[in-house]
Amino acid sequence: MAVLVEAQGEQIDDIESQVNRASSFVRTGAQQLDVARKHQKNTRKWSCIAIVILLLIILFVVLFTVKPWKK
Repeated sequence: MAVLVEAQGEQIDDIESQVNRASSFVRTGAQQLDVARKHQKNTRKWSCIAIVILLLIILFVVLFTVKPWKK
């Protein structure tokens, strides 16, 4: 009987260590998701800025090549 109790105690210890390990992985994953959100937001912001700058450059090129105000 004592052998069974000892074996069950070892199993419970193994389960506890696996739960602690899984909890650690979940915490780390949540932190990585926060970092990924910040990177995504920053990338989106710079992409929008680049698109606006590109559109302005195209607008200036079109305006100065067409010159509708000159006869």
